[in-house]
Amino acid sequence: KQTAGVKSTLANAFKKISSRKLFYVLSKDEVPLDINSEENKAVISIVNNPQYESAYSPIVAAIIHTVVKQMSVRNRNSSFILMEEAPTIKLPNMHRIPATLRSYDISTIYVMQDKVQNDLLYGEKASKAILSNLSYQFFGKVNDPDTAKYYERFFELIKQPTTSIHKGHNLDFDTRITKGEKEVSKRKAEIFFKLKEGEFIAFADGRDKRIQFQWQTKVKNKPQFKLGSEDKKISIEYQNIYSIAAGLKK
Repeated sequence: KQTAGVKSTLANAFKKISSRKLFYVLSKDEVPLDINSEENKAVISIVNNPQYESAYSPIVAAIIHTVVKQMSVRNRNSSFILMEEAPTIKLPNMHRIPATLRSYDISTIYVMQDKVQNDLLYGEKASKAILSNLSYQFFGKVNDPDTAKYYERFFELIKQPTTSIHKGHNLDFDTRITKGEKEVSKRKAEIFFKLKEGEFIAFADGRDKRIQFQWQTKVKNKPQFKLGSEDKKISIEYQNIYSIAAGLKK
C-alpha cells in the first residue's frame, strides 16, 4: 500500500508537466547554458505562462537553477540574471544567489510588485534575507502600509525643527513658544503611496534619489515561427520519450 501511494503521488506530480511541447523543447541538448563564456555569449529568455503556472513554474525554476550553476565560473564575461515577477518562481537557496553571483561578476535584478508577494512565497525571514543581499534598491508605488513602512526604514534619519505653542487659560495670558528638533525618516512612508507611473526612489550606498523613467515606445512584431509542420515532430518526440521511459522499467 505504501509503495502504491508513493507511485500515485509521483504520477500526479509528473502529470502536471506531461506536455508534448515541453517534452519536445527539453528533449535535445542544443542550447549551451554557460552563456557568459567567450564561446557562448547569449541571452536566454524563459517565459512563464500564468494559465499553466503550476506546470511550468517547476520547469522554469529548474532551468534557471541549472543556468546559474553553469555560469558560476570565475574569469568569464560580466553578465546578469533578470527575474521579472520574481515571486512567481521559487528557486532553491535564492537568498544566496545574489551574493554568490556577485563574486562571479554577475548582476542579479530581482523585480516584484510588492514585498508581501515575496513573503508569501519564501516566508518572512527568507524574503528578508533575499532583499538584504540586493545592493541597489528601486522603490516604486505601493498600496500596502507595511511595505511602505519597510521602505521608510532604509533611509537615514534627519532632524526636523519643531515648534510648540502653549497658551495660558483663564487669567493667565502668558503664551510660551518652545522650539526643538526631532528625528524623522528622510523619506516618509506616505511618499511611496504618491509615486507616479515610472517614478522611483533609488537607494544605493547610503544615498537616495528620486528618479523618473521615461516611457519607451517599442515596435512589437509577432514571431515568424509557426507550429503547423512541427506538430508531427512534437508528437513523434513525445512518443519516443515515453518509449525510452518504458524501457527503463524493464
